[in-house]
Amino acid sequence: MKKSVEQDKANNKVETILPAYVGSGEISKNQSNKSHSHHVEDAENVQLIVVKDTKTLSHLVNLQDVNNNLQTIKLTDEGPLLSQSAAASLDITRGSEINVTNTSFKRAKVKVKAIVRNLIGSNIYMTERCYERLFNGENSKLLKHNALILRLRGGDNNKIKYADNVSERDGVLAVMNITRMKHAFSFDLMNAVVALIVTLAAGLALAVLFTLASTNISERTREMATLKVLGFYRREVHSYVHKEMLTLTVIGIAVGLPLGRLIAGLLTSALRMPSLYFEVEVAPLSYCIAGVATLIFALIVQWATNPALDRIDPVSSLKSVE
Repeated sequence: MKKSVEQDKANNKVETILPAYVGSGEISKNQSNKSHSHHVEDAENVQLIVVKDTKTLSHLVNLQDVNNNLQTIKLTDEGPLLSQSAAASLDITRGSEINVTNTSFKRAKVKVKAIVRNLIGSNIYMTERCYERLFNGENSKLLKHNALILRLRGGDNNKIKYADNVSERDGVLAVMNITRMKHAFSFDLMNAVVALIVTLAAGLALAVLFTLASTNISERTREMATLKVLGFYRREVHSYVHKEMLTLTVIGIAVGLPLGRLIAGLLTSALRMPSLYFEVEVAPLSYCIAGVATLIFALIVQWATNPALDRIDPVSSLKSVE
């Protein structure tokens, strides 16, 4: 299998080849406190990825330290690197001691060197020396590589076609293609759901602003009538009421945007899944669009409520008994 892939590399179909050992495993957070000796610990399934050539791995996998402003980190013999999704599901942080169980059901304790950014899948990366130190001892034989990590050349369609071709070769049990996964997680349906929620939220905001404006005018009819009796022009009466609404709208935007960002972070942090990490990332343009849209809704409501202000009759309104 490796020879055929090397031939593909010579034919410019493959850019980089990295032999690795890949196996299923399980991790759990080590309970150092004796009071937890009878506690049933939480565990998650992970994919063990053991490599020798860490330099090539850094070219194939973008290992970013989530605790260091997503700075690139290298895999060393000091300890494993754990993906963000698995760490979040078990409340594991950098330096935490975890229990790792390999495919042979051997268990070892190790400290996590760093948590790396990974949105899809749960991986734990180790060097061969680190793996052998944990499970086999210093005098063990080297691990037998059972997988190849490849960087392919060409466009997405060529990469998917090549992966399908490799999966049909003798000796290949499974092929995981990142490009295919990227297309599978395009979230077209999710985008439609988000668009629907945004539209409903915009309609709700418009309805709430209109209701508040109408209530404000109906409760202050005598005040508006007094202003008209005192000689205020129609535009001055409109401005008197609308300035208050605009001020409250701006305050609502200033308070609501950061509060909404905080609530979104709390909701997504509660969705702790071992194989999927929900990362909240809001572009500055999104805040601008939300703020401008709210101001536009306020202006629309003001334009719609102007006739109600014009219909206020000073004589009848001041005669009415409250």
